[in-house]
Amino acid sequence: MFTVLFSYARRYFVSLVLIALYFIVSTKFFTYFCPSLIFFGLPCPACGLTRASVLFFTGHFKESFQMHPMFIFVLLLSISYVVTKYRFPHRTKLLNIPLVILIISSFVVYIIRMHYLFPHTAPMIVNDHSVLHLMAVFFRNH
Repeated sequence: MFTVLFSYARRYFVSLVLIALYFIVSTKFFTYFCPSLIFFGLPCPACGLTRASVLFFTGHFKESFQMHPMFIFVLLLSISYVVTKYRFPHRTKLLNIPLVILIISSFVVYIIRMHYLFPHTAPMIVNDHSVLHLMAVFFRNH
């Protein structure tokens, strides 16, 4: 088990380092992790998934669902993928249909959340300090 994890960590070392660097830089300078919030100032369909996972794994299930209603489905599909990958590696393509359904459902939920929660309820908020907003202010003043 540990040898498999170690081989994955070694294989994806550069990617893991880049993700860690992005996390450090984004939270240090922009206070957000979401690239959409940082650059455009608008939430993306996945905004709130990280907070939903933290809430879920700390036992705050209702708050987790409120933060992102699709988290439980993302979690179940991820677990299904891991189990299928190691128990039935030749059958991982069977998960493509649930993945497509999850992606389409996530966009439908995103549209609903944008309609009812935007811009006043986290995580569907506006970032007034986004790169695009700051550029617009800069060019408007010059």
